[in-house]
Amino acid sequence: MGDEENLIISVAIVEDDYNYRTSIKELISLSSEMVCSVDFNNAEDCITYLKANQSIDVLLLDIGLPRMSGLEAISEIRQISSGTKILILTGQENEENIYKAIKMGVRGYLPKTASSFEIINTIERVNRGHIIYSIDIALNILKDFDDINRATSIGNRYLPTLTKREHEVLTMLGKGSSNKKIAEELFISINSVESHLTKIYKKLQVTNRIGAVDIAREAGMMIEINDSENEFLTTVFFFNQKGKPLRDIEFYFEFESDKNEVTKTSITDRHGKGISKHKSRGKACLIVDNMKIGKYTLPAEFAVML
Repeated sequence: MGDEENLIISVAIVEDDYNYRTSIKELISLSSEMVCSVDFNNAEDCITYLKANQSIDVLLLDIGLPRMSGLEAISEIRQISSGTKILILTGQENEENIYKAIKMGVRGYLPKTASSFEIINTIERVNRGHIIYSIDIALNILKDFDDINRATSIGNRYLPTLTKREHEVLTMLGKGSSNKKIAEELFISINSVESHLTKIYKKLQVTNRIGAVDIAREAGMMIEINDSENEFLTTVFFFNQKGKPLRDIEFYFEFESDKNEVTKTSITDRHGKGISKHKSRGKACLIVDNMKIGKYTLPAEFAVML
């Protein structure tokens, strides 16, 4: 299969628009790393083929096919060829359908307006095991997990019990303020800040700043992370192969700019979310456990499957 190094990625296309299907085939034929093995204009013929030939690495599947739709075909295709990574094609970014497809096991989606580079790059990344979707889809998936639901219920239940001063401290906490900064802004001592934090953690049933701020956001508090004039933020969600958030993942970025900026190591929270601060814009390589995962244009918000 195409997951192994130095092997050509085998791609199949299911798309009823002949012109678009042909253009994708021609684009793939220009790549030395992949080949379009077969193409279909309907899901039924694709399923028949896969029953006899389970040798496709990545399947580009139109979500809006006639007769059997792409959504209807996903489950059967995954049963027939579990090793095939499905990437859905969509002319309109219908978030509800994309979310349904992600929950059914597809590895992401490609808008039909995607550039040639985006198409080839996305196929390569999906074949390596990445999952490709927007930050809104990532947040919807996170809401399906019990720990998120538990945190939300805790937030809704306990935030009203915070005092006015505790709300102020929590808000400044969400802006990235240090204990010293909070003390200066609120005209209280650092000991008082620490005392307020202890009470906040106890009420929200968390042990650190990240946990307190996450619950506050989930409960609807208007908390924003500080984004100074000369600093950018990139948010990354990490998931395992089953789509579960990965906590305590350490990562950083290496930029390709002349400055060769390397960001400080960031660590994901219990939701699999990590935030990296950087001064540069442009192409950067994501590094996890000393391994290069892929290149991204920063600042950005994206999800990665490890």
